[in-house]
Amino acid sequence: MEVIITYRHIESSPGLQTHVEQKMLKLKKFFIKPIKAHVIFNVENSRHVAEITLSENHNSFYAKDDGHDMYHSLDRVI
Repeated sequence: MEVIITYRHIESSPGLQTHVEQKMLKLKKFFIKPIKAHVIFNVENSRHVAEITLSENHNSFYAKDDGHDMYHSLDRVI
């Protein structure tokens, strides 16, 4: 699985990257072929926004959530 992480208005963090990788490994079992995941972290005012786009073959899945904690936003979006 190829995972691309983009940070907008937030510093990159090894802890956040590790959390993404662990969560993506759990999602991998639901897909037949290798997939691509694009994870975007964004901070808007005091909201922490997590977006994920998963691509498999010709299908694309998109989810977005926000909250006061980036880890919580990521967990809910997955």
